[in-house]
Order: sequence, then C-alpha cells, then structure tokens
Amino acid sequence: MNSVPIAALPDTLQAFTKDIAMNKFMSLLAASLVATAISTGPAMAHSELKRSIPAVGSTVATPTSLELTFSDSVNLRFSNVTLTGAVEGKIGKPAISEDGHTLIIPVSGSLSAGKYVVNWDALSQDGHKVKGEFSFAVE
Repeated sequence: MNSVPIAALPDTLQAFTKDIAMNKFMSLLAASLVATAISTGPAMAHSELKRSIPAVGSTVATPTSLELTFSDSVNLRFSNVTLTGAVEGKIGKPAISEDGHTLIIPVSGSLSAGKYVVNWDALSQDGHKVKGEFSFAVE
C-alpha cells in the first residue's frame, strides 16, 4: 500500500489523521507515565527508623546491645552506629537481623549512669543514605 503525504489529503481528512495520531501519542504517553509510577512507587520510599532498643528517650539499666529497626532493609556494609555520652566507644561492630531490617550492636561492659546519644547512618534498600540520632539514659 502506498502512503499519501498528509499535505495531499483534503483538509478534513488531514485534521482527522492528525487527531488520530495525537490521540495515539497521548494514550501511549499516559500509559508509560502510569507504568513508571506503578513500578517505582515502593522504591521511592526511603527507609526510616521505626523503633529502637533502648527506646528513644527511655531510661534503662545498662543495655547489652542496641537494636535499630528500620522500615525497610538496610545494607550492613554501609551502616554505622556511634554511641557518645558518659563513656564513649563501648560498642562493637553492628550485625544485621535475618530480614535485614534491624541493626544489632553489642555493648561491651556496663555503661555508667548518664545520658547517651546514638548516632546512626545506613544505606537503605533504595540506595539512599539515611541518618539520625536518638538518646536514652542509663540509671
């Protein structure tokens, strides 16, 4: 079948042909935008700290470990935790829970009474670094 240039078609047929082409283009554009939104929706949410042990702002006896649980899995290799306060540097290397959501950091020895601040940063599953801090007290 030979194609006829649009300019050679009558005006009404030219407009109709252009409308069809535009409708197809808009339909494809809309479909691709919906597909992109659906496929990237969950990946766009960064992981956030959901809970900790000791709990944020709590007063506890000397903990044997710190646990930081995130909303999504985190990469242990690119995660760091520091503990500052009355006595510094009494924590070990972090480990990660089986599901990848919780960093578990051993505390060596007993912590002196006082306030402590936990600073953390982690690489979330979506590739973004997240960070924060919280405090707790030892009685």
